[in-house]
Amino acid sequence: MSDLKVEIIKVGKLEPHPGADQKKQYTRTIIRRNSAICLKCNEEIESKHRHDFVSCGCGSIFVDGGRDYLRRGGELAKLKDTSIAREEPREKYEWED
Repeated sequence: MSDLKVEIIKVGKLEPHPGADQKKQYTRTIIRRNSAICLKCNEEIESKHRHDFVSCGCGSIFVDGGRDYLRRGGELAKLKDTSIAREEPREKYEWED
């Protein structure tokens, strides 16, 4: 059981990225599909909504978060990510420095 791990990919924590003109650019991640394939049992699993915890048939991997956040866990060496997500520019919020 020592090879079980959880990976949380932060979505919504929007980091500034310096642009070509040295002006900070802010982005957000848009998740269209939150899914993975288990390479052990060859099953594709998909989390469809927030807190929709789904594991494969053999129990080696899981996905969670739906379109709100990307969370994977289990034997990550046996996981192939099939999620669809993209970065989108956004305006700076007034409380950000």
